[in-house]
Amino acid sequence: MQRAMHDRVDRLVRLRHRVAHAGSLLDVNVEARLTDAFDILRAISQPAENWCAAMSRVHDLDESRPR
Repeated sequence: MQRAMHDRVDRLVRLRHRVAHAGSLLDVNVEARLTDAFDILRAISQPAENWCAAMSRVHDLDESRPR
């Protein structure tokens, strides 16, 4: 469990670095990174995860992007 959580955090940190350094995001698996973020939130606070999931527009934006 601890290793899996570390891997999720690591993937999000790497994504953050790509964004910060204007790296290409075209090949990012948005759904997988969103799942990572929600899994981390759930481990911290179920109400926080619920609230963020209800407020998130990421899935809708990902669905509308050209493939």
